[in-house]
Amino acid sequence: MRQTDGRIIAGGILIGLGVLFFVQSLAGADFIGLGGLWGVIFGIAGFGFLYVYLRDRSQWWAVIPALPLLGLAALLLLGDVAPGVRDVFGGALFLGSISLAFWIVYWIRRDFWWAIIPGGVVATLAVIALLSNILPGGETGSVLFLGIGLTFLILYFLPSDRGHQPWAIIPGGILVVFAGLIGLAFGAASRFLWPLLLIAAGAFLVFRSMRSSPG
Repeated sequence: MRQTDGRIIAGGILIGLGVLFFVQSLAGADFIGLGGLWGVIFGIAGFGFLYVYLRDRSQWWAVIPALPLLGLAALLLLGDVAPGVRDVFGGALFLGSISLAFWIVYWIRRDFWWAIIPGGVVATLAVIALLSNILPGGETGSVLFLGIGLTFLILYFLPSDRGHQPWAIIPGGILVVFAGLIGLAFGAASRFLWPLLLIAAGAFLVFRSMRSSPG
């Protein structure tokens, strides 16, 4: 990114914040809550980083702060607009935005296979946060091990020119089996675990067939 572009972005952010605070002063404190105000600030910062990437696609790093900042902005704005929705989906929304950032980094740079690990782990935490709000008191330990295990299995099944990691099948397989054992111990968790395990097993057969088929 050129120095001129950085100054334009910084200047635009400062102008936007100045206008926002000015309108806030004119309209009074009830115009937007403190959480919503910070939401707008984080949103502007997120779009600023997103502009850095869109302006220069080689600046892939800008996606990592952009998406979480936008997710945090949405979380804070929901607190003012729909606090009930925020209480149920807020944690999953914010964690999901962090996960999405790493998946986009991998999509941009297929040689960055390492981005799948934080992307999958944080996506698992997002699912757990959502399940904890929808099913309070439910056992989510099996979901944690299953999600992390599937993350490593994704690394194993990636085509070799995109970061195939043979070692990943060992922690992936162990964690998936461990998740199954926990699911057996907790009946409530097994309602969700076994369908996911069936999906994982089906995906394993499909990917193995695709890799072994000629051409």
